[in-house]
Amino acid sequence: LRSYNISEMYNYKKYGQPKKTQICSAIKNAGYDAVFSYINPRVIKTNAPFETLQLIKDDYLKYKENDNYTGKTDFSYN
Repeated sequence: LRSYNISEMYNYKKYGQPKKTQICSAIKNAGYDAVFSYINPRVIKTNAPFETLQLIKDDYLKYKENDNYTGKTDFSYN
């Protein structure tokens, strides 16, 4: 599993960071494994490719910019 720091990926002053449970849920809904790191609480370990994480990130931004946006895939942001 690869480790990704949420704070570095989602550094948006305007929108803030999504909850790590939301990101983890989005990764799992995309069909990949995702777990939290015990060493660093802002790190998620996943087998998802970086491109999938970028899609989740882009989808999150569109979701935050438009309340009616439902997302390209089954990502849970609630």
